[in-house]
Amino acid sequence: MALFSQEIKTGGRFTCAMPSDRVYVLVFESRPANYLTPDFVEAFCSSLSRIQAFPRGVVITASRIPEFYSNGISLHTSQGALQGQEHIWLLLLQLLSTLNWSQKRKAMYPMPTITLISGQAAGLGFILALCHDFKVQKRRGSSLCIYEGQSRTPLLSQWLLDFVKVKLPASSITRSMLAGKSIGAQDSVRSGLVDEIGFFEDALRLIERRGLLNAGTEQEYCATKDLKNMRAITLLNARNKNATKPHRL
Repeated sequence: MALFSQEIKTGGRFTCAMPSDRVYVLVFESRPANYLTPDFVEAFCSSLSRIQAFPRGVVITASRIPEFYSNGISLHTSQGALQGQEHIWLLLLQLLSTLNWSQKRKAMYPMPTITLISGQAAGLGFILALCHDFKVQKRRGSSLCIYEGQSRTPLLSQWLLDFVKVKLPASSITRSMLAGKSIGAQDSVRSGLVDEIGFFEDALRLIERRGLLNAGTEQEYCATKDLKNMRAITLLNARNKNATKPHRL
């Protein structure tokens, strides 16, 4: 069942459907490569907020562009690197936490999130995927890469590395990742970067196996999620000048 469509001002859209009870599938498309522009991120945050009007369940996000999940920030914005990217930090905070970190918008998300990686996720697009609670990577045609073109600027490269170190266990940070090589599904699941190999049906099985459908209503789940992601949240707040002391909504 289709729920809503959210236009991206510069072109493209987010479309939300509910194929089964309280499973919300949010599909995005902004060609050429789902760059994390302010308009794209605004539509992403708005779509996540609209889903909160429905009964709590699980949110699955995915790209409609087969070859790209997200290539992060485009080459023409690389000169600014980390400057002026506060919109991205707020989106990442929204996915990582069940707390409100901003006076400007509700940067929190109480429902479990799963992302389906069917194409290339690079740079900040790679970080976007990591900020979901669970990751499912397609067996063929998909890849994860910490650095990609624009991410080679020294400041951004160091920030990406710092974030990965606080978000992932040391066992997941391989030499191939640090060298900026693309990581396929088999290596991703072996190193713990993703939880499953597959796609939509596998995400549904993950929801059932881990009992995620009602997790968003449980206080223990919210507390565990916040504690697990606290170091990553702290690092993001160091970049987000608008962050304030959090309070439970």
